[in-house]
Amino acid sequence: MTGLLAALAAWFALAGYPYSPSGRRAMGLGVGGGIPVAAADYLERTGVRGNGFNTYGSGAYLIYRFHPAVRVAMDSRNDVYGEALYADYTRALVSAPDLERMLARIDASFLFIEWPQSGIAATAQAIRSVPGGWRPVYFDDVAVVYLKESGPYAAIARRDRYDLLDPALFRAGSWSADEAAAALREADRAVHQSDGSYIARVMRIEALRGAGRTREARADEARVVAEDPPLAHIHALLGLIHLARGENDEAAARLRRSLALNPYSDGVREAYARAAGAR
Repeated sequence: MTGLLAALAAWFALAGYPYSPSGRRAMGLGVGGGIPVAAADYLERTGVRGNGFNTYGSGAYLIYRFHPAVRVAMDSRNDVYGEALYADYTRALVSAPDLERMLARIDASFLFIEWPQSGIAATAQAIRSVPGGWRPVYFDDVAVVYLKESGPYAAIARRDRYDLLDPALFRAGSWSADEAAAALREADRAVHQSDGSYIARVMRIEALRGAGRTREARADEARVVAEDPPLAHIHALLGLIHLARGENDEAAARLRRSLALNPYSDGVREAYARAAGAR
């Protein structure tokens, strides 16, 4: 029995252990790739403090980084908050009126959303619908930060806002030619700001294609594919870019890679079936 336990410990040390349907947690020192370090760095760099509305998983890290200067709406000690507040919080994630009430209730200075999570598009839509002009000011492959144009950090919001780019709302083929040109300028800034995040690069690829610069877009995509990021949603978005333009062979290849990383996505599986069936 001791030998078996030692063998299992060695295996987990070398290969990591399953942490979600689409990933493993590797052993080692420091924080993992899914921790919103860079987005928190943005808050620290810009001096944004106060009360934040955040996704559940980011609360503990924000407390660790900023307590007591930052207070979160929720964290993994959800029993401390009580059933009523937790229910209000979960409704605010999907409903603009409930979100508006929650933001007023906590006097929110910023929103901190882990956008790759399932169902987060509904949260992003709710944020867009809340009066006051909450806009993305920073995003990377883990999180997106929103500030209010009329709030205490309005000057930062005006300087850093993205009008077209929001990773939680990105959809292939949705920009007009004029919008694509503007999106390209925003994407160039986002790539630099996020130190080359894959989502910023994907949106830049879509903007290049929308602006008619297909050769550049394909070169950028080739570099992303060669790097093969372990992010199922990045490969899925590349596949959807091709699917929106009827490029079914390339769409199927990208979507197949996404499913290899996360075989549990019904949406990607349906998109792959469309791409493969149309070839």
